[in-house]
Amino acid sequence: MCGEDVASRYAQHILTAYRQSFLRIVVGMGWIPLKLRKGIMLVLSRKKNESIVINNDITIVVVEIRGDKVRLGVEAPREVPVHRREVFDAIQRSQNEQDAPSDATGIEE
Repeated sequence: MCGEDVASRYAQHILTAYRQSFLRIVVGMGWIPLKLRKGIMLVLSRKKNESIVINNDITIVVVEIRGDKVRLGVEAPREVPVHRREVFDAIQRSQNEQDAPSDATGIEE
């Protein structure tokens, strides 16, 4: 596997992890691969005002660090949905409820 394929694969994992709010920004140096249910997550260390670029068109910037909270800025094309995990989960639940077949038959007993 060439270097670009590996980088692309890691970028996809990071994007997936970010979308699922599993991305943890660690202040320090280096990267740590973490095992996930569906593969490996690349954890990068970033300081305030440093960024991560994903797939040439998504940039994640560390805006602020306060105690155990990290504020992230996300620059992405409008067609790329970006949600916090709890919002994403609510959207998924809503879509699943709409897609589920109705139990009501319209027949009263």
